[in-house]
Amino acid sequence: MIGQDTQIIELLKEALRNKYKVRDLGLIAYYLGIRIIRNRQARLIRLVQDAYIRKILHTFYMDDYAPASTPIHPSAVDFKLRED
Repeated sequence: MIGQDTQIIELLKEALRNKYKVRDLGLIAYYLGIRIIRNRQARLIRLVQDAYIRKILHTFYMDDYAPASTPIHPSAVDFKLRED
């Protein structure tokens, strides 16, 4: 749960615990395959899809390709998509 008032969040969590069998898993790290990185001091949240990117690279046999800066010119990429 997200909110500015921690007291209200705790009340809501307690109400949910009283009605349902739930448990607090702590701070979120992954959600729907997206890695979440928080920097509380700088008040920043980063959403990272590196696991998804690795899966796509594996699908197209590009596991060993070296990273490149973006935007990349289309002629620099040499792979073909399947015509399913």
